[in-house]
Amino acid sequence: MKYIFIDANQYRHLFSKNEGFSDQIKELIDKLISRNKIKLLLPQQVKDEVDRNRFEEWYKEEIETCKNKIKSLTAQMERREKELNVFPKELNSIKKKIQNAVANEEKELKQIKKRFRNLRSKANQKLKSLFDQAEIIAETPQIISAASLRFEKANPPNDRKLGDALIWESIVEYLARNAERHSSLVFVARDGDAWGYDGFNPWLVRELKEKTKVSISLSTKLSDIKDLTKDEQEGLRRIEQEELKNNAVLSFVNSGSFVSAGRNADKLIEYKDILTKDDYEKIVDASISNSQIYQSFFTAADLNYLCKGNDNYVVSHLEDLDGTKWQNFVKLNAIKLKRQIDENNEEVSVVDIPF
Repeated sequence: MKYIFIDANQYRHLFSKNEGFSDQIKELIDKLISRNKIKLLLPQQVKDEVDRNRFEEWYKEEIETCKNKIKSLTAQMERREKELNVFPKELNSIKKKIQNAVANEEKELKQIKKRFRNLRSKANQKLKSLFDQAEIIAETPQIISAASLRFEKANPPNDRKLGDALIWESIVEYLARNAERHSSLVFVARDGDAWGYDGFNPWLVRELKEKTKVSISLSTKLSDIKDLTKDEQEGLRRIEQEELKNNAVLSFVNSGSFVSAGRNADKLIEYKDILTKDDYEKIVDASISNSQIYQSFFTAADLNYLCKGNDNYVVSHLEDLDGTKWQNFVKLNAIKLKRQIDENNEEVSVVDIPF
């Protein structure tokens, strides 16, 4: 049998704006469970963490992030009014975009409350469906006692949280009782402090093998699960890559400082090959309207690379961009590249006519 464990913070993506835990991923897990290809393990500690965090910690963090974006956009509008007060046309255009962005974030505030707090929301229904299919591992006195001893002795998991010890003891106890020889466990988590940075913690690998004969692999994302079929893996990988790209574009657009603008621009390069025309338009619009981007020392080189196509011309997605918008982008962000459409539209000089 193949088992899968998904750490608590991975479930948070069910509630995020971009739904990192997408319908496609959830449907694939449903399919694999129904075909008896995998069993989803859900220690009581993880269930408790998700249940409490979605109503308070995650919810408050999402609300705070959204409010900070509104505050940043409002401050940005005030700066633009001072900077462009002698250019009313340009100022009016930028103000409209910022006002629309503020309106979208205010709308998002309401959506956050619905996603997290309404038990009938799509996110909560997806979570309920996953939990209903999972093998819930109750916390017995033996598990609690073993976890407490592990914590006191400072044995891995290394994040020094009793909750992590409870999770591990629950998984080991369940597999020792139920797993057949040569079974495998896919452990999906991003908490390197607890479970290991360069692969799964060797101490825990050895312990699991000795007590259960089950092999283990660590994955930071679902698309890396080696036990899925090739087609299923590829489909998941495309889905997650698209979601990661969308998150990278969103982070760049909402860059709140010169440094984060550079960091976010650098991150975009990873997804250059799958950026769409719409993505480039968002990037250009943000590079014109967000002063943290166009005044940053850290973005020009990355933006030039991001826009570079063949023969020092831009990527094809930028050829149809509005001419005024393109010129503003070039000027504000020190873009050194050319567009073929601009050269083709230049008037022919009299001295170039051969008669």
